[in-house]
Amino acid sequence: MKTTRPPMTLSDCSFFRPDSRRRLARCVGLLIAAICAAILVPSQSRADLPLLGQWLFEEGTGGKGAVTADNTANGNDLTLSSNNFAWGTGVDGKGGAFKNTATSGNWADVTRKTDVNGTFDNLTSYTITGWFKREGNQTGNNGAIISLENGLTILSTNDNYLWINSTNAGAPSVRTANNSYARDEWVFFAVTVNSSASSLLSGISVYFGTATTAPVAATGLTVGTSGSISLFATGDVNSISVTNRWNVTGASSTGALINTFVTDLRIYGVASGTSGALGADDIRAIWAQTAAVPEPATVAVLLGLAVAAFVSVDRIRSRLRA
Repeated sequence: MKTTRPPMTLSDCSFFRPDSRRRLARCVGLLIAAICAAILVPSQSRADLPLLGQWLFEEGTGGKGAVTADNTANGNDLTLSSNNFAWGTGVDGKGGAFKNTATSGNWADVTRKTDVNGTFDNLTSYTITGWFKREGNQTGNNGAIISLENGLTILSTNDNYLWINSTNAGAPSVRTANNSYARDEWVFFAVTVNSSASSLLSGISVYFGTATTAPVAATGLTVGTSGSISLFATGDVNSISVTNRWNVTGASSTGALINTFVTDLRIYGVASGTSGALGADDIRAIWAQTAAVPEPATVAVLLGLAVAAFVSVDRIRSRLRA
């Protein structure tokens, strides 16, 4: 005689016994905790990165002759060389910022460190990162963001691209595509240089991000002035300038009169090898220290796993009830 088994219930399935449900609850709790951690805790850059200089512009007060501190132990503080500037707030209203202010008929302000103590000399590979915000009502072209004597100048142009120009003899240059960034919002940038590469385009990379979008490598880089990538290696760097004009030597200076905020400028580099040209992961970690927002892909994956887990459990329970 055939025996008919009673229908299976939830309690017959080991997955839904009380002890299993408790284990499931703990697993779900851990998953939720992981999601919260990804949302609330920004990425951390590696402690062994060769950071040579960092300027946060957090002083908030002071005029001509005042100092904005180097946040490293190298002591390359910048001196405000005129009163033609303003203090401001940084990315998303956090921290400080420095605003180079343009005035009609005058060259723009320069924040300068002279007699640099050799920190930036003879770098074979290096990376410059930072944040800038160019005001939309400014039409001047070729306004510099930062310049290293016997190194390079990074310029913001009227067509919203970055122009990376060697300040050594011959002055080769590369540029990003038009409209690489937007006006009136904080833009994260990173420029990496490997002076031992085979060409300008293989030796220089540029990254862009925003306060809510992680940086990615810029595409469409082109050569402005041809020359050897070796000319981007630094020589005897006697001055660093945070400025909004190109030529920063005296009243005959040339370039644009533009209003530009800058904050958290950093220089990484080494005098031998290629490790000073940071990779994409390190650049994203540097960005996240200021942006302090989760990378969308990470959060999306974790949320997707959580949703999939709950949907799977619900389907199993529905089948067992049927």
